[in-house]
Order: sequence, then structure tokens, then C-alpha cells
Amino acid sequence: MRQFFDAFISYGRPDSKEFATKLQASLNEKGFRIWFDFNDIPLGVDFQNQIDDGIEKAHHFLFIISPHSVNSDYCLKEIELAVKYNKRIIPILHVEEISRELWQQRNPNGSDEQWKAEKSAGKLSSFQNMHPTIRKINWVNFRERIDNFELSLQGLINILESHTDYVEQHTKFLAKALQWERNQQQTNYLLVGEEKQQAQDWLKIHFKDEQPPCLPTDLHCEYITESIKNGNNLMTQVLISYADQDRKIMEKIRTSLRRESITVWTNLTDINPGEDFHDSIQRGILKTDNLIYLLSPDALNSKYCQQELDLAISWNKRIIPLLVRKEEEIDLPSSLRNLQYIDLTDNLKEDDYLSDESQLLKILQEDANYYNQHKIILTQALKWEQQNYNPSILLRGNNLQSAKTWLEVGQNRTQQPPTELQKKFINASLQQPPLDSLDVFISYSRTDSDLARKLNDALQKQGKMTWFDQESIAPGSDFAKEIEEGIKTCDNFLFILSPRSINSPYCKQEVDYAASLNKRFVTVLYREINTNNLHPDLGKVQWIDFSGKVEDFNAKFEKLIITLDTDREYVRTHSKWLQRSLEWEKKNKNDDLLLRGSEFLAAYKWSFAAEQDQKSPALTTLQKEYIDRSKKVRHISLVFKLLSTFAGIFTLATICLSIYSLLITKDQDWVNSLTFSSDGKTITSSGDNDKVNIWKSEDGIKVANLQGNTFAYSPDGKTIVSGSDDGIVRLWDLEGKLLKEFDQKHTKSVKVVVFSPDGQRIVSGSDDNTAIIWTLEGDLLHILEGHTDSVIKIAFKPDGKTIATASDDKTIKLWTSEGKLIQTINRR
Repeated sequence: MRQFFDAFISYGRPDSKEFATKLQASLNEKGFRIWFDFNDIPLGVDFQNQIDDGIEKAHHFLFIISPHSVNSDYCLKEIELAVKYNKRIIPILHVEEISRELWQQRNPNGSDEQWKAEKSAGKLSSFQNMHPTIRKINWVNFRERIDNFELSLQGLINILESHTDYVEQHTKFLAKALQWERNQQQTNYLLVGEEKQQAQDWLKIHFKDEQPPCLPTDLHCEYITESIKNGNNLMTQVLISYADQDRKIMEKIRTSLRRESITVWTNLTDINPGEDFHDSIQRGILKTDNLIYLLSPDALNSKYCQQELDLAISWNKRIIPLLVRKEEEIDLPSSLRNLQYIDLTDNLKEDDYLSDESQLLKILQEDANYYNQHKIILTQALKWEQQNYNPSILLRGNNLQSAKTWLEVGQNRTQQPPTELQKKFINASLQQPPLDSLDVFISYSRTDSDLARKLNDALQKQGKMTWFDQESIAPGSDFAKEIEEGIKTCDNFLFILSPRSINSPYCKQEVDYAASLNKRFVTVLYREINTNNLHPDLGKVQWIDFSGKVEDFNAKFEKLIITLDTDREYVRTHSKWLQRSLEWEKKNKNDDLLLRGSEFLAAYKWSFAAEQDQKSPALTTLQKEYIDRSKKVRHISLVFKLLSTFAGIFTLATICLSIYSLLITKDQDWVNSLTFSSDGKTITSSGDNDKVNIWKSEDGIKVANLQGNTFAYSPDGKTIVSGSDDGIVRLWDLEGKLLKEFDQKHTKSVKVVVFSPDGQRIVSGSDDNTAIIWTLEGDLLHILEGHTDSVIKIAFKPDGKTIATASDDKTIKLWTSEGKLIQTINRR
């Protein structure tokens, strides 16, 4: 974390060293952190570098005015750096001039001629050679034997404490911008998240009724708008088309727009070395909202400007002409004749330019949302067309609904309506069949956008359906909600590892949510990381190293595709049933949304195989509950469906009697439990006569009677455990053969039996107020004591490590698998 100072003190040693020391000590006593060369320059380091770093990190620049400081080359360097950085400069008048007596004390051998020469050259006065920036700022007077030090100190403190937030953010964002600049403007030094939004808000602050304490530098403006651009898929609000002869006015306009946090594309800043010039220009126009055309004789004669203008018109871009030179009569092309231009040629003073600038900003604000969406949809539509109408690029979800609304509005416009390609793209998106899931969700820090964009494009070319926030979130959408929907929808959660991403709170939220849904994690390493900071769920996965040379991208990308395609059908099905279960949960677990028919059989078979083969990602608790509930409702439905085949032969009374006969024993004991085996071939019921009955589900023929009044199937569906009124727990096969009768028993009737999730343990609950944990061989492991009434329900946590027991004493108790009581929950 960078260390900042409240102020930097610049002074001339011969005149003000003692005063500067006193001032620094006084400000320190008031709680300020002051950079002072006697305290803040370590031994054995570059003195000037330390000075420069101190000015960069200080919120205020205190310049102590004295003849020596005004005439010092060292102080001049400090002033010029503070001016370059647009620091808040506070001049402090200490010494107005050097008397002849003081000069003689300092120069015992000095002559009258030397005295006169120095005085004539302004060496002995603070005013003759004063820096113009210092001259025009109000000074704080600290003159010795003239001004009261304490009163002046309080006045200085009042200045230091005014506009504190604004000035401190100026320093903070300047330091980050300089770091970005010193590191060849690499994207991993750009702002992201809340910090980017703070910078954007800071840049928009205007001081209407008072002088600003300091102004953003051009570097501030470039850095912040480049951060915005990087987070918006390299899209901009403005592209400036101009002739080389008009470069100076272009740079002025670009600076003005950046100061309003408007993103700008120009050929000087946005074409990377080695890129095709024409392709870059085309991409710049495609990804911008507006084309500002600098109208001049040279621009009209430039084939490049004409090509840019023609391309922008063909894509229905908004054209804003600015007349910058009219040295001769201008013959406007037909495409510009009906457009009103802003005339900059009549600017005689800066206020005239500011008035034109205000008019330009007003135009850019009009229908800004329409042109922004125009740009986004056109960019995706052209990519879709260039990739032979690749369906993976079509719009979906809220993005599609937003585009549909935009199209409906745009078709009624007379200026810049939707293009035919945009219409075709949106209509194709509307006609595509619904998808159960997408292939990949890309999670990353915005500082790593370059790799994220490259991976997204490469995956789409491979036919993968991606969720990438820079393309997948419609303008105006709830960002956090869209992120969650994207994660739910995707089969794979691809995470780009870098120092910024593993420490990002936003990325952590995405990882946590994906982990809660048991999504499959796929990680790619982009920049070296400290594995101690790695999220546990990311640490479990072997990553693909994308941190090497660019030419290795294709080989690494092949590994990524192989990873994504591994067990693809299983992962896709995981997403399908996850979304269905989440929708069921969202609708209060309404039985109308349960799985039925062939869908249920497919889901049940899939879930059973997943647990048997220990597939990854594992089923979520909600998926299990959803499928289990569907199974229970289906069992009852199948029984009634079976009996309904008799409807053509028997009367309604006979049908009812058939149902009644199936659900009870010949002794008229009513059924209190009914369950299908895992393969659906048998139905097992229990009644009040201490009998468990096994039936063939296809023809309703009874297979066997088992002793017991409660039962449960093993997870693999091959055995049944029963509990009886005699307190004994027994194990049976599906043909009714007794496999094991447990030697020890409860002292009263057994009310409930369950298998553990792994099928290796059994827990029984009884009217004797206890529950017992058994092995499959019938060995008693632990007695769970503590209830004061019958134990009537038992449940295992999915990982098998916690057991819940419910009793007629109106309590639920949680136990470890070793029989230790964890918690008692009382019914409220």
C-alpha cells in the first residue's frame, strides 16, 4: 500500500532551514504527515529521486518563499514538478529580502560590487525572479517579527483541511496513473471495480462558485478513461476523424472530452504496434457511439478521412462535424450538407472555445443510451456475420429482451435507425431454440481484460456458448443479478488467475456462488500469484498456464478445450437439473414443477450414476432434494396410474376398493409408508400390523411380508432395513429374505430407520426415546440419548457427518456421526 503525505515542504536552506524545521514540527503536532528532506531521505539513495517521489506522494506542496528558494535551481525543479502534477500549491512568505548586514555576515569577504550585482540580479529579493505560478497564488504570511506564527499556522491548517477528499483522490489517482505510465501502460495497472467508479465520479467534479484546489492532469484523464474503456470491451463514446494538419486541435478536443470522463478513440493512441492500420480504424469506428469529424480543407481532401466518414455512415453512426479551419470556400460532401456543424474558427479567446465545448458535450449526452446500445448490438452482429452466423454469438436472456426493445424504438427513428444487419441479428436471436445451459462463464479481474477478451473470442469461434460480462450484460441491467444468472446458466466456471483477481472481492463473490452450486471449476494462470491467497475452491483444481509467450496461446487453448469437453454431457446435465431445482426452490418448491415421466427417469438415473461413480462436480443438496421429492410424488402417481387401467371394467366403487386393497394388508391394516425401489420395479409399504409388504410395481403382485412397521432402502437400492414393534432392527433383500437380525435391540417399538448416505451405517429411532447408530453387520456403535419422548424422524447431512433426530418432545437434536450431541433446537 502506497504511503502518502499531507504536504511536501520546499524551501531554501540558507534563509529558511530553521523556520521549515519549526513548521514541520508544528504540523506534525497537529496530526499531519509532512515530507521534509531532513527526515525523509534515507542515506545512500538518489537524492533527486527521493525529492520527486515525495512531491508525487504529497497531497499539498508548501513552498516557503525567500530570496534563496526563489533563485534556487533545486527549488525551481521542485516547483516545476508540482506544476506538472497539478499539485495544490500553497506559497508561504517567510523572507521578503536579504539586508546588506545579513548578506555581509554570509559573505565576510564580499565587496560592494558583488552586493550590487546580486541585488540587481534579484538574488536578494523574493519578488524579482519569483516563479509565475507562485506569484499568482495568495500567500500565507509567516514573516518573522511581522506575522503571528500561531495565527498563520491556523490559517495554513484551514487550507490543508479544505477539500480534503478531492485533493487526496488527486494524489491517489496520480500515483496510480504514473505507475501505469512507467509500466508501458499495461492493462493490469488500470483501475477496476469501485475504484474505477470513484475515479470517474472524481473526474466529473466541478467547482462552480469557487476556485478548485487543484485540477486533474492530462495523465489523470487519460488513465481514468482508459480504465473505463478497458472495462467496456475497448468500446468508446467518441472517435475523432481528422487530417494530420489538424492534429493540434484534435489533441485539444480529446483532452476536453477526457476531462469529462468521455472515452475517445484516436489513431495516435489506439493502434498497437504491428496492427493493420485499416483494420484498427474500422474496429475503432465499429466500437464507438459517435464520429467527431474535424472539418477542414485537408480533411475533405484526405482519402482516409473520407473512408472513415463513409464507413461510419454505412453503419448509421452519429456524425458530429466540427469546423476547425476554413481557409477557402469548402465544398461539403453530400453526407455532411444536412448536418449542423459546430464552428470553432470564430474562437477568439478561451471562453469562446469553452462555449463550443459545452455545445458538443450537450450533443453527446442526447440519446446517449440509444447510441451506446446501437454500438454494442452492431459489434456483436458483425462478429456473428464474420463467423458465418455462429449461433454461439446470438443474444440471449435480458440482453435479447433489451435488444428487442431497442429495435422497436429504433425503427421509428429518422436519424441513425438500426441497420439491416442489426435487424437480422436480433431476429435470428429471437428465433433460436431455448438453451438449457451455456458452456463457459468467464470470471476475471478487469485488469486482465485483454486475455479474457481473447479467450472469449477464441471459445466462440470453437462454437462454445460463453457468458462474458463485457458482452452478456444488457445496458441498465442489475449487474450483480446478471452475474448470478450467468453462473447458474453455465456448465463451466472459468477463472483467470492473477494477483488482482485472487484478491478481488468481486471475483471472490463469483467463486463463492459458483462453489455453492457445485459448478465445475476450470482455471487458467495469467500472471504469477501467491498461492497462499488462493480461494480454497480454486486451489483444488490444476490450472492451465497461459502466462508464457504469446505464440504458445494455441497450444494452451487446445488444453483448455480438452478440459471443457471432458465429461461434457454430465456437466451439461448438472446445469440442467440445477436450474430446474433452483426454479422449483424459487417457486416455494411447488409440486407442479417436479420432474415427471421420462424426465424424472433421466434425472434419477443421472443422479444415481453420479453418486455411484463419485462424479465431479457433485450433486448439490437442492438437486438431491428436488429429484427425491419428484421420486416420492411419482411413486404415488404410478400406483394410481396402475390401478386406473381397471377403470373400463369396474365401477368407481370397485376402483376405490382396488386402491384400498393394494395399500392395505388382508388384515385391513392401513398403509403409513410407501416407497419405490431405486430401479422402480418394486413398491414397499408398511402398516400398523408390524408388517412390511413388497409388491411388484408392474402387476401389483405381492412378493413378501417382512417383519416391521418402518423401513428404508439402502442407497444402492439392493437391501431394505426394517424396524419392528419388538425393538429389533433387521436387514432384508428385495425378495424378502432375512439377511441379518441385529442382536441388540431397543426396549420399545422402533419408529424410524435410515441408511447413511454412503450406505455403511444405519440409524434407528424408538419409543424408548433413543436413537442407535449401527454398522451393516448389526454392531451397535453409539446410543444417542437425550430426548424425553419418542424419536420419530432421523436425517443425515449429505456428507454423512451430522445426524438430526426429531422427537415427540418437540425438539430436534444434531449429533456427530460419533454420537456426540452438537445442538438442541426447540420448536418455537
